[in-house]
Amino acid sequence: MTTLDSAMRFTRIAFAESVKTFGLPKILADRTISIIPGFLVIALLAWPQAATGTGYGMVLWPLFGATNQILASLALLAAAVFLMSLGRSTTSYIIPFVLLLITSMAAMGHTLIFNYFPNQNWPLAIIGSIVFICAVGVLIISIITYKDRKKIAAEVEAS
Repeated sequence: MTTLDSAMRFTRIAFAESVKTFGLPKILADRTISIIPGFLVIALLAWPQAATGTGYGMVLWPLFGATNQILASLALLAAAVFLMSLGRSTTSYIIPFVLLLITSMAAMGHTLIFNYFPNQNWPLAIIGSIVFICAVGVLIISIITYKDRKKIAAEVEAS
């Protein structure tokens, strides 16, 4: 239940932020409306498969490890950006962030190339590819954000 609660909250916030980022109608960022996509995804994952009687979520279980570590790296990044805005050292967060994100991405890429694609495991291949692309996007955004924050911090110190 805690995982579902966290997933719903994260999905709602991510969807609402995406609405703002892409300039979609503001009604989609409403707390009630923005929870619908997360609810639909979780309902689909819980829906039983006819052949096995288990939910689709069990099909996706092999992706959980790398995806979870990518999310953990995001937490390290968020902490580093926060500390940078306070003018504190971020080295103890940035180094683990980079190592964790690259290791997770390497594991996901290896599994995609040598397991999911050759075995034509298309649900895992497609979703794993999406997660991998999102991780690359996070890495690019983090580099841009880090440089911008560092530049702002340097300007604040200079004045």
